[in-house]
Amino acid sequence: MKSRSAARRFFIGLLGAMLLAATIIQPTIAAPKARDWAALDAQVSRLQANGASQKAIDALLARNGLVEVDAGLGELDPVPFGSTSNDITLTQPKVYEDTRFDYFVAMGSWQWKHTCTNVLSYKNSCIGKDCGAMNEDCGGPDGFGIVWNRAVNEVKTSFYTHDTDGYQTTWSYPEDINEFGASWVTQDHFDVNRYNWDGGNIYYMFHLAGCTRGQAFKLKTRISHTWSNTSVTSFGVFAYGFDIGWNVAQNHWDVTNPGPTYWYPCGQ
Repeated sequence: MKSRSAARRFFIGLLGAMLLAATIIQPTIAAPKARDWAALDAQVSRLQANGASQKAIDALLARNGLVEVDAGLGELDPVPFGSTSNDITLTQPKVYEDTRFDYFVAMGSWQWKHTCTNVLSYKNSCIGKDCGAMNEDCGGPDGFGIVWNRAVNEVKTSFYTHDTDGYQTTWSYPEDINEFGASWVTQDHFDVNRYNWDGGNIYYMFHLAGCTRGQAFKLKTRISHTWSNTSVTSFGVFAYGFDIGWNVAQNHWDVTNPGPTYWYPCGQ
């Protein structure tokens, strides 16, 4: 009886030791980290400030797991389009699939051109036609937004501007955001000749709320620029539209893409 009891205790002890060892050596699977959008946009901003092509920007995004969906389907080439003298480039908005984090990303961008040699402005930025003094605001706040025609489920939205050297500013609070898009209204400013709204990017991360073959997903962006005593006072977004307000009627222009970006997520 003693030998049986001793054997039982031995096996019970051995089993307990094995269970404890299994618990200790069990590997821990870390949850995937969230994408660092500020770090990624810092790279994009440097390319934009240095005049890189959209192809180079798309290649950078692809290396980071952001693949443009249906590239070229129903899209126009980026067209310089802005004030009457074409001082700004408003790039056609794009949709990317984030292959690392399983959602889509709508991206809208603009960039002031650096071709105005007849104005007092850092790096020949054409913003110098409206402003250009050191350490001052350029009129009141400006606005930028992106919209589409079909409701989606938002995951996260980020907005960054960069100065004429590509250094980034992060803006935390949108003017308006919903299932059809997002907008920001923030103050553009000169600081030691660097203009903080020289270019900018919106990234709107989302899941599709529904999908029907043949239904087009249309996107467009809009920017509103002010100077002198004018301010953007509101910048609403709704289904494929914007509602912008100003404090006075003069000293501003606003520009929308010359044509929308089309995307058929479930095919044509």
